[in-house]
Amino acid sequence: MTQTIENNGNVIEIYALAIWPIENIVKKLGDRDYRDCDIKWLNEKLKTYTSIAAKTIHLKIAGIKPLPEGMLNDYTYDRYTRYFTILLKHFRSYIA
Repeated sequence: MTQTIENNGNVIEIYALAIWPIENIVKKLGDRDYRDCDIKWLNEKLKTYTSIAAKTIHLKIAGIKPLPEGMLNDYTYDRYTRYFTILLKHFRSYIA
């Protein structure tokens, strides 16, 4: 019984800290809700979630290069969507 409660707590934690926020980012990227001024914020979120994902597989990353700041166009939207979708799949794999 204790193990089940503990596992449910971990699942809720993963959803609250990673899956829901990343799903929201991916949805907004799909809807093209971000603007050029959001690139710095997206880079920070990408860096944060990539660092967390790396720690979950015991990988040390020296530095994560952000995407260059500039304009959000189809190319950059696609890159951010691809990267955040990979992170989303990674975090979901702990629940399946």
